[in-house]
Amino acid sequence: MTAPGSMTGVLSALSALPRRGRGRTVMIMAARRGEGTSGVARSVAESPLGGITLLLDLDLARSDQYRAFSETGAVLSDGIDARLQGEALYRIVDAQGRPRPEPRSALAYYRVGRSKLFVSGFAEGALQDGDRLQFPMTPDYWAAVRQSCELCVVDAPALEQSRVGLSVCAHMDAVVLVASGADGSVTATVSLKKQLEAAGAFVTGVVYTRADKGAFALERPALG
Repeated sequence: MTAPGSMTGVLSALSALPRRGRGRTVMIMAARRGEGTSGVARSVAESPLGGITLLLDLDLARSDQYRAFSETGAVLSDGIDARLQGEALYRIVDAQGRPRPEPRSALAYYRVGRSKLFVSGFAEGALQDGDRLQFPMTPDYWAAVRQSCELCVVDAPALEQSRVGLSVCAHMDAVVLVASGADGSVTATVSLKKQLEAAGAFVTGVVYTRADKGAFALERPALG
């Protein structure tokens, strides 16, 4: 467990993880919207762990992480095709369920300034009416990710918004939950933890973004 707003526990847990390749993958996720997941993901991605870091926003169509960096005035490089070693994170299928080929991936990684941080962005207009995104259940893309960077931080949309986090969580080296301590937060976060573990995830703990000490004390035994 991690105290409100602290990244220390997250970074320590990441450093202790065994490697399954060059780098590690960690997913940040909350049960409900507005818990502060994107801020936590950015903090972890910008931490001084060293080496190339990918910040991958799983809410592809919104690409809020890319937008956040753009709005701060950060200089972003030209996009680098997010297909790694020939592996793709997703595929687009049309209204009839037929895969739609992409000559160039709509998903790209953009270098932030002169740093070693690359943030994902999805091209506007890449999805046509009726199109859906599908995420393969194989580990191939994540194996390619581990060979391409030292750390990949995956910002997953809240469970109440999308179940994509449950689809890919088993391919992560670790999953960190985010909770605010607001009404219903304990119940929702406990339920999410159980669902993630049932899907094969390794949940390392919880970051509390706005909880007071009382809420923190109550949530600790509930979340284990």
